[in-house]
Amino acid sequence: MNTELFSKTYLLGNEDAKAFPGEGLYQLAEARGYARGSNEFEWFVGGGAAYRFNGHTFDTKSEDIAA
Repeated sequence: MNTELFSKTYLLGNEDAKAFPGEGLYQLAEARGYARGSNEFEWFVGGGAAYRFNGHTFDTKSEDIAA
């Protein structure tokens, strides 16, 4: 697994879930171009769920990670 890609995608899902509260996580992932069933899709949705269900946010931003 590419740790940088995982981290960037997870954080992006977290950020999008916070920025677009009225949108579904699957729809946000697909809008980013992630195909259902791909690792990136799962990581993005996981990051979004961390925010939506547990309120988790992170100091590091996805834009700070080169992947």
